[in-house]
Amino acid sequence: VNAQNRFGATPLLDSILAENVVMSQILLSYGADPFIGDLTGDSPYRYFKKDPRLMDMFEASIKARASETSLSLKHNKCKVCGKSREIKRCTGCHLVWYCGALCQNRDWNGHNE
Repeated sequence: VNAQNRFGATPLLDSILAENVVMSQILLSYGADPFIGDLTGDSPYRYFKKDPRLMDMFEASIKARASETSLSLKHNKCKVCGKSREIKRCTGCHLVWYCGALCQNRDWNGHNE
């Protein structure tokens, strides 16, 4: 689902550029990575940030993927300090865990990309 053509574009990027929302939803449901860029650095996530409808679709797919993987608190640690008690998921991507605002702020530059 994340195969790239000779220009580096993925099926998800192609479906976004073709404004095929249904195909984009299908690809996201099968785990398409919206952060993979083509040879020019263009990625589906760039378009998600510009279109609220696409961003909603992206966020729904991330939440669904996070719940499908059955991530539980006892198996996760803060990405920054490694603490495993009283941690919370990032509310933006739901895939990264932090023990608090201090660690989240320390990781902001790397995680915000």
